[in-house]
Amino acid sequence: QHFKSVGFVHLQRRFSKEKTMLLPSVMVQQKFATVVADKLQETKAEEPKPDLPASPNKARTEAPKQPHKLQKQSFFAPTWCDNCDGILVGAGYKCTCCSAKCHLGAGKGIENCKADILLTACPHVRPSRSQIFHADSKKRYEFGDVSRQLVRNAHQTIKDVVVKETMKEQQAWGKFDLLRWQVLELERRWDSGIFVKWFVGSQIVLMVAIWAITFSTVEFLARGLATESSTRHMANAQAMCAIRSLLLMEMLVLIAVRVAAGRAFQHSELIFTFIKEILHVDMAELADIQIGKAARAVQRATDRSLVFLSMLFVLNFHIHQGDPSR
Repeated sequence: QHFKSVGFVHLQRRFSKEKTMLLPSVMVQQKFATVVADKLQETKAEEPKPDLPASPNKARTEAPKQPHKLQKQSFFAPTWCDNCDGILVGAGYKCTCCSAKCHLGAGKGIENCKADILLTACPHVRPSRSQIFHADSKKRYEFGDVSRQLVRNAHQTIKDVVVKETMKEQQAWGKFDLLRWQVLELERRWDSGIFVKWFVGSQIVLMVAIWAITFSTVEFLARGLATESSTRHMANAQAMCAIRSLLLMEMLVLIAVRVAAGRAFQHSELIFTFIKEILHVDMAELADIQIGKAARAVQRATDRSLVFLSMLFVLNFHIHQGDPSR
């Protein structure tokens, strides 16, 4: 029992000694870990945040739709057209972004597959093999499709040559120079503000004319049915109501124009590419026509016109509310 107690005391002293020897190293490790954690936190705080991409909804509404980037390609092995689901062999087009394929022109029951493809926005996503296999499994080959499509390709090649030569002839005769001059003149007048002045002036003249016609008509028809003062107040109220109806109708028309201009801006790249690839006319180079820029200018003009008409409507309403004869 004595030896056991002595051994226990010895082990206890040895353990406490080793514990005191290990204590400094543990404290150093804890201190080192704390310093490293602080440094990492500072580095993370100082690191610049990457620019987040714009919201897809915002990009979809503001940015114009991008067309397919078609590249001419020879299809030696028969495949399928993504527009008409007909056989595609020989010359054709393939989009370098989404791998969409189409005929040179006429397809199976379609007048111009290339034109239809150019009028649709490019998704910029390549389909997977399973999606391609699932889509191709629904398409059927009929006897004689290859020979008929080769004849259509030859006809389309001839059409393209005729269109190119016709456009070159029109350019040589100076038709595009005249169009370019007219576009530049229209842009100069637009920038000068003459259209805004014309709109404001015509609006004031139209409102005065409607008020005068309505007032005189109501006063003439109601003469003898009431007192002169009541007749004038009634004619004035009817004229104000007619002006408000006119303003509401004009605002609805401007809203429709605003929506149309927005759609034109979204499809500006598609329209530009369509005219360039199908009609072989580069509008930006030959006539300096920029559809997107023009659509934005129309949008800004309609916004200002809507604000102006809204102010006139509110002013008319307040004048009518302040009429003591109501």
